[in-house]
Amino acid sequence: MPLNFNKKQDQFIIYRQDGRCGNCGVDLKKEEVEAIHLHHVLNKKDGGAGVVENGVILCSVCHLHVHDYNTRKSIYIPREQFKFANWERNVEYRGRKKGKEVEFTKKTLDELDKIGEKMNNQNYESHLRMIGELKQTLMTLQCRMDELKEKYKKQIDRMESATFMENYITPLRNKYGQFSNIIEKLQKMIDEHKQQISEHEEILEHLILDATKE
Repeated sequence: MPLNFNKKQDQFIIYRQDGRCGNCGVDLKKEEVEAIHLHHVLNKKDGGAGVVENGVILCSVCHLHVHDYNTRKSIYIPREQFKFANWERNVEYRGRKKGKEVEFTKKTLDELDKIGEKMNNQNYESHLRMIGELKQTLMTLQCRMDELKEKYKKQIDRMESATFMENYITPLRNKYGQFSNIIEKLQKMIDEHKQQISEHEEILEHLILDATKE
């Protein structure tokens, strides 16, 4: 079973990633050879073969994070999360391995990628719904504050028209002024949050659109 990578594959994966860690992007060309760790995306124990589609070079720190500290078994991380792996350049590799293990690895990785994309899309839509609900909550709060402010103002106007004593009206005017200041601050906060929500909403809509195209 061709589980391990050969020298040609090692060199190609390093070239494909421009000598950078596939996860954090740190330049490994300046490091000692021992500092470059070749990681199987699909664990060898799970049948992951030594093919370039299944290999990513990592720095020693990132390599530790993709393994369970107790079992030492690698944790499956979707290929798209290795941002500096440059997977699209695999087409440049010529020395292909053949065999059932190789085909199993490629098929499994493709299936796992599709599951990852589907989960991402569901997460985007879930976040979009949450953002929509938060936006609605802020709008409801804004309407409620406007109602309270108007109610307070009407109460003072009625008292003034009924020629209430100034001793009663002055404290109310002061409280109304304080209340109005609080409302204005809250209004400003709500407007800022609504702006941020709109920006996040736009980003998520683009992500969903991109995921649909793929």
